[in-house]
Amino acid sequence: MNIKTALVIAFAFIVVTACISIIYPVVAPTGIAVILVVLATVAVTTAMHFNKALWMLRDGQARIQSRDEKYDAATVAAVDVNAVLAVRERFPGLQIPTSTWSMTFPNLLLLINVLDTYRPRNVVEFGSGISTLCVASWLKEAGRGNLLSVDHDPEWAEITTRHLGKRGCDAIANVIVTPLNEQSYFGKKVNWYDLESHLSSIGDDVDLVIVDGPPNGSKGAGYARIPAIEALAGKLAPDAIIVLDDAAREGETKIFEAWEERYGILQATRVNTGTGFAVIKLAAAPFSSS
Repeated sequence: MNIKTALVIAFAFIVVTACISIIYPVVAPTGIAVILVVLATVAVTTAMHFNKALWMLRDGQARIQSRDEKYDAATVAAVDVNAVLAVRERFPGLQIPTSTWSMTFPNLLLLINVLDTYRPRNVVEFGSGISTLCVASWLKEAGRGNLLSVDHDPEWAEITTRHLGKRGCDAIANVIVTPLNEQSYFGKKVNWYDLESHLSSIGDDVDLVIVDGPPNGSKGAGYARIPAIEALAGKLAPDAIIVLDDAAREGETKIFEAWEERYGILQATRVNTGTGFAVIKLAAAPFSSS
């Protein structure tokens, strides 16, 4: 029961008692009736002032929240613009259609930092798009290495492949198309890429894995990306780095925890970019034998 309701009930009780004391003075003297009427007036006045103060407080909170949301939106927009400029300054002419599933520019900037830091040679990516162009452009700049990108969408894969060709990266990066099939990993039913016929295309000693697919709308969405490490059993270099995009989502948070429990994590950096971005080094993944 809130204060306003309690005051209304108290007022009603006082009024009824006052009426009884007026009608039946034997039960309650008239003086008490007057006191009760005064108390009822005070209670009503207090309730009115309290209700006004509560309304003003709520209005003030709403204004503050609205102001903070505007500031947050402006900050996010500024970060996005700066990230776009930084990525395109590093790789001029980087252009490809994007969607809501695409890696964001702040995350792309972090990905480029990962490339600069760890300097991988053999990269596997789940989910193609603008991140594919970034990695391929970096490998071309480095003058060595290769990229295999896996996608389930033939149309999207074709767009990515075409833009790789425009950047002269088609000899460095290869996009393979394979459907999503229901599979079991970590005791979960998920739709994961059918890689069986493509394993020979994946070289040994993969030293960077970018997990940006399948999209969150696929079956078992919360855990859709959990197979990424197990699917590369025997292909990972002992010092392999795993990049998990959209790491702030609930599903990806659970995936991170599941990987940590099964493999152990030697090193992890999780960055809050809105969608989230995680860089992970595992302790005991199914590494290659070399």
